[in-house]
Amino acid sequence: HGGHAQGLLAVAVTGALGEREDWPAPWRELLRTLRRHPVPDVRDAALEETTVHE
Repeated sequence: HGGHAQGLLAVAVTGALGEREDWPAPWRELLRTLRRHPVPDVRDAALEETTVHE
């Protein structure tokens, strides 16, 4: 339901586990959801996560 702290925790967990698992579809979808979070700090943190390096 995620307020500020819960959203930031979700971004941290998603980033760590998504990267560890090489970003399978469920983690990418969760990251996309977090990038639309109503709290700006959470959105910004999610937008800083990188799923593919070029």
